[in-house]
Amino acid sequence: MLLSLDGFCQPEGELGILGGMGYYMGEYNPNRHFDRSQRYLGGFCRYNLDDRFALRLNAGFSKIDIRERSLLSNGETVYPAGFHCTVKDVAAWIEFDFRSFGCRK
Repeated sequence: MLLSLDGFCQPEGELGILGGMGYYMGEYNPNRHFDRSQRYLGGFCRYNLDDRFALRLNAGFSKIDIRERSLLSNGETVYPAGFHCTVKDVAAWIEFDFRSFGCRK
């Protein structure tokens, strides 16, 4: 069975929420993806300028958590009490929509 619904958006602007997971990947965690993942929460605001262009602003935050890691050649532990940090993310951009060019069916 195939179900098809028409898509729609708000004519002027939209508000929404974002969610996901955040984690640290770098010298203290070089090869373990999703290790000690933390919640990512955020929101967005989009303002449609016309049929093709929109302005969008995202903001969100997550935490990173690194526990004891022996990284130095002498076996000394870096951040023996652990490393905890809140990461804040803010982004703004212009969106361009190709829909109005249309596709022949």
